[in-house]
Amino acid sequence: MISKESGAPYRAGKDRMEDAKNSPFMRNLRRDMLEGKKIDACRTCYFQESIGKKSYRQMHNEEWGREARGEILARIEASKKNDYAVSSAPIYLDLRLGNLCNLKCRSCNPYNSSQIFKETTQLMKESPEFENLRRKYEWSNPVVIEPWFETDKFWSEVHEAIPFLKKVYLTGGEPTLIQKNYEFLQRCVDTGYSKNIFLMFNTNCTNVQERFLELLPHFKWVLMNASIDSFGKSNDYIRHLSRWESIDRNFQRLLQVPGKVKLGVTPVIQIYNILEITNLLDYVEEMAVKHSKSINVDFLYATSPVYIDASILPQSIKSKAKERLEAFVKRSRFYGKEDFLTNSVDSCMNLLGRTEEAASEDRLRDFLTYTKILDDKRGQDFKTQFEELHGMLAAEGWTS
Repeated sequence: MISKESGAPYRAGKDRMEDAKNSPFMRNLRRDMLEGKKIDACRTCYFQESIGKKSYRQMHNEEWGREARGEILARIEASKKNDYAVSSAPIYLDLRLGNLCNLKCRSCNPYNSSQIFKETTQLMKESPEFENLRRKYEWSNPVVIEPWFETDKFWSEVHEAIPFLKKVYLTGGEPTLIQKNYEFLQRCVDTGYSKNIFLMFNTNCTNVQERFLELLPHFKWVLMNASIDSFGKSNDYIRHLSRWESIDRNFQRLLQVPGKVKLGVTPVIQIYNILEITNLLDYVEEMAVKHSKSINVDFLYATSPVYIDASILPQSIKSKAKERLEAFVKRSRFYGKEDFLTNSVDSCMNLLGRTEEAASEDRLRDFLTYTKILDDKRGQDFKTQFEELHGMLAAEGWTS
């Protein structure tokens, strides 16, 4: 969160992005990063780097160093001479235009899913156990998101930036359901600047919006990241309201999109899928061979809520999961050839191999509580869907 000197946050649609970009908060942040100081807001990247996973920070440094090195270095030098303010127009936008979404993923939150927002507000009233969890981990009360993404003030700044953009990232919510994304992409196309823009977006693959796909060939190149967390019914459990039959059909449809369009998969590694992630990896490899396409596999790691973080599991379960990844490495046709896949698998094995991280009894207890609350609310059954994981937890003395 970018804060004003008063401590109040800058708010899109009310405050100018230009003011937020050059606030004392951001100027101090740039200075500290250039001086090599650790930034608390960057702890997710530091965690990923600690297990050998290439972080978003590192990816961006490599990408911009490759694509616009001279321009970036010039901007840095100009900023240093200007008390770390930046006067040049943005070349990259990360647009998250609301939380409209049709799924309730177990690693998600009310700010990124309208469905979870609705469910969370219900559980706060219905379940004392859920409310206790929220208070224990100091989750803030979910608030209705103001439609800042509908304001003329916000869009006037975005439209001013379009001629200078080299990259745009869209997420949400589910980007293909958000009308303002279509309006923005169409504006890029109509003005002729889309040909200069690398477009990157996430999709949950529950449906394929043809009108979205029709815009893609107009961009310089496109990376579509499919948010899939497991294979088959396990994915449907984790990403509630999804249906694997539709995910499979739509994933294969996306593999057939022509032009400079690439498909990736970004599973969120968490307790629920840790023993079964290799099933998804096998599926992705099967699809890559079937469609003669390269598919990025880039692991994300659930660190919030902390009680679904796989690192809190007993070592017996982490060792079993690591063994399965090692077996996958031996049979994989793409490990060692695809950089994202290789780095993801290696980092996950590093995480699972950390013997110094003992199981967290308090958080495991909260994991079982959280799981039961959602199972009861959604009509699901952890024990039936993840029989092996449930059995291994029970063998360690953990039963719901």
